[in-house]
Amino acid sequence: PDPSPFFPAELEREIFEMAALFHPETIFSLVLVCRRVYEWTDGIRYRTVTSNGAGWSFPVYGFWQAIQSNSNPASFFQHHVENFFFSHGLVDPKNLRKTLAACSGIQDLVLYVSMGFSGSLLPILAAMKLRRLGFDWPFLFIYTVHPHQPMFSSLTHL
Repeated sequence: PDPSPFFPAELEREIFEMAALFHPETIFSLVLVCRRVYEWTDGIRYRTVTSNGAGWSFPVYGFWQAIQSNSNPASFFQHHVENFFFSHGLVDPKNLRKTLAACSGIQDLVLYVSMGFSGSLLPILAAMKLRRLGFDWPFLFIYTVHPHQPMFSSLTHL
C-alpha cells in the first residue's frame, strides 16, 4: 500500500481554500504547491486590493499589472475582487476606471481620489452592486448624486 495520505479532491480543495482564507499570509506559498492548488487559491489572493498592500491585501499597482497582463480572463477579476480600497496618491484616472470596470463584482469600495476625475467614476459605480461605499464627502456635493439612484439600492453602509 501507498504510505502517502490520499484525500478526495473536494476535501483537498476545501482544506487549501480554508487555509488561504483563514491564513492569507500563506497564499503566496500555497499557490506554489501544485497546479490544482494554484487554481483553487489564486483568486483568493485578489479578494482584497488596497492602494498600499497593507496587511495581506494585494497592492493595487501589482494588481494593475495583473489586469494588463491578460493572464486571466476578464471574468476572473469580476468574480474574485470583493474589497477595493484606494486612497490618495498619484494615479492615472484611466487606470482606476479600467480597474473598477474590470472588477464589477466589488462589494466593499473605499475611494479617496481627487475631484478631478471622481465624477467620471459615477457610471462605473452605478453598474456595481455595492454593499459598502466610502468616499470623500465633497464627492456627493460636487456632483449631483441623489440617494434614490439605483446605485444606492444595494448599499447597507455608506
